[in-house]
Amino acid sequence: MNKKVIIGIVLFLILTTLVVGFWFIKNKNKAAINKQQNQNNKIKIDEDTRFGTRLTEEEIENIKDGNYFVWYEIPELGIRFKVSEYAESDLKYEIVDEKDIVSGKEYEIKRAYIYRQSVVDFLDHEWCFNNNDENLCTDGVLSLYDFELNELYKKSNSTNDMLNVCRDTNIISNIGNSIICFTGPQASNFKSEYEYNEYLEYINNREFKMYLKTTEKIKK
Repeated sequence: MNKKVIIGIVLFLILTTLVVGFWFIKNKNKAAINKQQNQNNKIKIDEDTRFGTRLTEEEIENIKDGNYFVWYEIPELGIRFKVSEYAESDLKYEIVDEKDIVSGKEYEIKRAYIYRQSVVDFLDHEWCFNNNDENLCTDGVLSLYDFELNELYKKSNSTNDMLNVCRDTNIISNIGNSIICFTGPQASNFKSEYEYNEYLEYINNREFKMYLKTTEKIKK
């Protein structure tokens, strides 16, 4: 083998090593950046309110498109929203039907009182339910209102543009000809921080997350 061929082979091997090394370092850095971005996104989401009502539009889409959370459905309201895997099994609800008459017309209102089964089990039935068997250990109420009823409320309170059928609570989503409102709990279910920490130990600190701003119509 002549000298030129040997030099050519050596140069080829050196060039190949450099290219492979550059590709490896580039992809390693890219993976590290993506990992850091995912961690930052997760931290940003985890530091949000417990119901995820202050998420940005970008965060909402990331949660909807991602595989970190699962869909939880409330067929009676025709909606679903993203929750953590543990929340999917722990989250329960009770449906209450009501009626409201405005301007001589009757409107149906459907409410879902959401609660955690683990909280009921931990605090016991006597603490969570009153004499009428109403659950007092709720995490809030999701209400389905007719859009027309909402407009009537706004007209009757024209001096305050912010006032609607949800009153001072959050409008979570528009579903067809209806809107979904959320009313948070009036007070904590727990008597003290110590009791709450005991509860966290009781559920082995499993992650309970629900993101109501991801609420959308159930897809058939």
